Order: sequence, then structure tokens, then C-alpha cells
Amino acid sequence: MASIPPPPPPERPTEQIYVPPAEPLVRERVLTPSPAEPLVRERVLAAPPLEAGLLAARLSSLQTWLAIVALIAVAAIAVAIYALTRDNKATTSAGASDARVTQLDARVNSLSSQVKSLRPGAGAGAASSSTTAALGTRVGALEHSVSTLTSRPAAADPTQAISQLSTRVDTLASQVAALKQAPPQTPPTTP
Repeated sequence: MASIPPPPPPERPTEQIYVPPAEPLVRERVLTPSPAEPLVRERVLAAPPLEAGLLAARLSSLQTWLAIVALIAVAAIAVAIYALTRDNKATTSAGASDARVTQLDARVNSLSSQVKSLRPGAGAGAASSSTTAALGTRVGALEHSVSTLTSRPAAADPTQAISQLSTRVDTLASQVAALKQAPPQTPPTTP
């Protein structure tokens, strides 16, 4: 019986195929010089000729990568132009008007002059310290009234508060009228 040859080993698609490097072509030239010159030998190494299919595949791959890089560059330029135009639109509408700037400048100047007049060295020493003390008292009273007003519960209905105030005013008016009509009382005398 004839023996059957064993099957070939399976190919591994992820493993690179080893291709031995091509031997460079060597050409030798021998120059025959004139009798007075020495004999010269040259060795010229030449690269192996490229196959047409391999060269075409390499050029095709290079063209593909060049097209991908060009596409990415065009997309980056488009995004940059969009960002620049969008930024310009945002900054042009956010500016203040000239009238508003002039108004703010005048306000800053008036506040600056007020601060200069309130400084202790600006006027007489006693007058400025008494002014400062008076202002401190007024600020303290204002802080107290603000804290009192914020601690009060807010009225739910303003019309109710107005009606309560009207009732209180009417009551006071009637009490004043009653006091005017009553005979005057003499204060008791002390012995």
C-alpha cells in the first residue's frame, strides 16, 4: 500500500513570514589601465530590482495615508475657522455703550470726591472726627433697623396690612376726638 504524505502544518495568520534578505548584486569591473598606471578593481553593489507589484502596493498605501492626513488637516482648518467666527460674534455683542461708560466714569469721580472729603486729613481734625462719629452712629442705627425688619415675618397680603393700619388710624382718631371733647382734668395738688 502506498503511504499517504502527512498534511502540511497549519498557517498562522498572525505570525510574520520570514523572508530572507535578498543578496545584493555584485558587479565587478576591471579596468585595464595603461602600462604606467596600476591595475584598479572596483566592486559595485546594486540593490535588487523591485518587483512591479510590490512597488505599486507601496505607492497605493502611501497615497491612502496621504489622503487621510489631508482630510484630517482640512477638518482641523474648518473647526478653527468656525471657532474664530463664533468667538467674534460673542465678543461684539457684549460691549458696553459709550453713554454707559461716561455715566459710570462720572459716578466714580463723584464717589472719589466724597471719599476725599471724608478723610480725616481733609478738614479740621475735630470736625472730621465728629463727622466720623456721627456717621458711625447713623450706620449702627441703620444696621439695627435692617436687622429688625428682616427678622419680622413678611405679610402675606399687603391689603390686609393696609386694612390693619387703617383700623389703627381710625382708633387713634376716635381716641383723639374723645380726648378733645372730655372736660379738662386738673392735676391733683400736693399738700
